[in-house]
This record gives sequence, C-alpha cells and structure tokens, in this order.
Amino acid sequence: MGLVAHLQNVNDPTRVTLEVSDPSGTSVWTRQLNYAPTAGYYYPNIWIWVVLPVAADTQALASENVRLTANTIRLTDKPAAERSGEWTLRVQADRAGTRTMKFTLAGP
Repeated sequence: MGLVAHLQNVNDPTRVTLEVSDPSGTSVWTRQLNYAPTAGYYYPNIWIWVVLPVAADTQALASENVRLTANTIRLTDKPAAERSGEWTLRVQADRAGTRTMKFTLAGP
C-alpha cells in the first residue's frame, strides 16, 4: 500500500513531519524533512511517499524493485496484514498545520 503526502506552493523554509501509526496507536514510521526554497522561488509540488507492505514483505518488494527499499516501512513485530483495524497517517507542516488520514486494513 502506498501512502502519499502532497504539499503545494511551498515558498518559505518548511519542516514537514510524517508519522504512520498502527491500530494500537504505536508509531511504526516517522520521517522529518526540511525544504528551503531559494528566495524568489518556490516548490509547486512536493510528493512524499512511503510503502506499507501489506501483501508482501520487504524482501519480496526489494526483489521486484530495489528502489522501493528506501521508502518501505520495516515492521519488526508482526506484518501489517496481521494488524487489522484503523491506521493513521499524520502530516505536520510549518504554517500549514496538521492533516490526518485514517485508513482501515481488514483482517485475514
């Protein structure tokens, strides 16, 4: 499953924090990024993405496309497919506030 945050028209230095939490509320992935456009310029579109392996493990994804490896959430305890329920993607950006998206993974 691909999770994507899309920021538009970033013209000031901006820090973005993303977090994915499983149904128990445990944070399974976080990333903090900083964007600093040159004065007088802006970033019209910023796409930040990560893969949550649901139907395959990290090794299977890597064998299909090694470029996905850097953007794949590595779950240590049990796979996402065994963590049914409501997951959360939270994105916080300076001056833009926080956006939260919920999605549900059904059990096996």
